[in-house]
Order: sequence, then structure tokens, then C-alpha cells
Amino acid sequence: MTISITLPGSGEPRNVKDAIILILSQESTLNLKAIHSKVRGDKKLNVSYQAVHKAIRLLEKEGIVRKDRLSYSISREWVNQLKQFVEKLELVKG
Repeated sequence: MTISITLPGSGEPRNVKDAIILILSQESTLNLKAIHSKVRGDKKLNVSYQAVHKAIRLLEKEGIVRKDRLSYSISREWVNQLKQFVEKLELVKG
């Protein structure tokens, strides 16, 4: 398993998927238009609406983001998986 994302507070996002994760970690739930606006504005990434749509669909397929009607949010299951991963890592690195 490879984790290749920017975690909140660790600097500027490297790509659109990282930007979406950072935005949703701060905003809870947003529709696609609002996510696109924040990616272009707050995160200063010059990407199209289609690029944001493609990235969010990939994040949804990966189980990182969940869709509820027209809004997107971080998946609670994904957060729990990250917690379990970190807890195991802390035990090993203890």
C-alpha cells in the first residue's frame, strides 16, 4: 500500500487530489462547483472543472471521498483506516 497525499498542515498540495483532500478536511462537505472554486482560488491550482471532477471521481473510487446527493465529504471509513495505520506505526516505532 502506497500513501501519496499531502496531509493537512503539511504545506501546499502537490496535485488536484491532494488539494481536494485538504479542502474537504477543512470544509466538511461541499458541492463540486465549490470544490473547483477553492482549488483554483485558495490552493492556486490552474485546473479545469473537468480535471477536478475527474480527480474527485478517482478519490470516490478509492474510498477517500464519499458523495451524498450533490455534496462530497471525506469518508469516515478512510479516516478510520488512517487512524489504524498510524496506531500500528506508533506501536512499531514506539
